[in-house]
Amino acid sequence: MAGRKTKPITFNLADRGRKFTGQDRRNVDLKTWIDLINSPATQEMVSTGSMLGYYGHQIRMLFGVNPPETAFVAGKQVSISPAVRTIELYADEQGNVTHRAEFLETPEGEHSLQKYKAKIGGFSGAYDYSSVNGTVLPTQVAGMDYVLQPNYVHNAGDGVLLDGVIQNDFVRQTVEMSLLEMYDSIHQTNYAVHMAESNLMRAIESENRLIEFQQQQERRKRLVMQKEANLYDSALCPTVSLDEYMQQGQAFIMDGVTVHTDVEPKPQDDKFKGGFGLLGLFG
Repeated sequence: MAGRKTKPITFNLADRGRKFTGQDRRNVDLKTWIDLINSPATQEMVSTGSMLGYYGHQIRMLFGVNPPETAFVAGKQVSISPAVRTIELYADEQGNVTHRAEFLETPEGEHSLQKYKAKIGGFSGAYDYSSVNGTVLPTQVAGMDYVLQPNYVHNAGDGVLLDGVIQNDFVRQTVEMSLLEMYDSIHQTNYAVHMAESNLMRAIESENRLIEFQQQQERRKRLVMQKEANLYDSALCPTVSLDEYMQQGQAFIMDGVTVHTDVEPKPQDDKFKGGFGLLGLFG
């Protein structure tokens, strides 16, 4: 599945690539952040394929950085399906983070992959944290989500700290409705793509069957022609030269008299030479 994996993406935790938009993260303890990324717990999550991400941050905003597999959204039970998996993640002492992701074969993963190929959006990390005297201390790397506006611009970026689960009822209802609409849109789009691919495959199969039928007919036609040619050849008598025919000792007819070439003529006695008897006529 090499075509579903990204190339290494690198950015710096101290440089978001933005001046006027996004969320400033200068209050995050950089060393704690780096150590958390390189920690055994984080690396084990990556190595075991357990660090999953979603399309958009809405799932984590509603249910926290570790969402359940199913949940009720606007009164409707939905299956929460991941979109991406982090397959590589590490940071150096200067805060340069390198990561790679794999797009999963889920509706959300397919949708994210199409956006990625179109260079729309990028990766954004979700972290749990604690705050001590105004300083943010990251405590868990929850995963990389695929979003339309990543907080870090460089190389499609990474590094968003979620500021807790939404508590305001109105805001929550708004996010839930947008989440349902997004899920419906993703599934409808993927269904349309699936149907188009299925129709294409059926058309290709029909064309292949037609070509195979035509080839079978052509082979049958050649076989019939060959059999007819063999039949005509077997109906013809073999021809030989006269000399060869004579040498084979076969009889032939000349001027109405049958001559056998394998019979030597008998010498006549002198007493019958010039005779005109019956023996001279029939001998």
